[in-house]
Amino acid sequence: MPTPSPEIQAFAAGFPVFLAHAGVTVVILILAAALYVLLTPHKEITLIREGNTAAALSLGGVLVGLAIPLAASLKASTNVIEIGLWGAVTVVVQLLVFRSEERR
Repeated sequence: MPTPSPEIQAFAAGFPVFLAHAGVTVVILILAAALYVLLTPHKEITLIREGNTAAALSLGGVLVGLAIPLAASLKASTNVIEIGLWGAVTVVVQLLVFRSEERR
């Protein structure tokens, strides 16, 4: 059997790493969204189920707002542990800022 090309070998070595990094980031995003829904005084999920478009747009904006810093931490990190640490830090900071704004 011929040896695969260097490109195929690089893909075979890198793809599982990519999946692990992306998977950790998506899990952090899901957990952050769940925490946001729990922390907010509004019951967005109930409002969305009732057909409230503004609540759906608001939650969508929150997801984008959480995803952008997570994407930056994903880009800057070199391993899964760094992604987890920096991802958690970005989420905690964002949720703390959200809570401080809600109290005003």
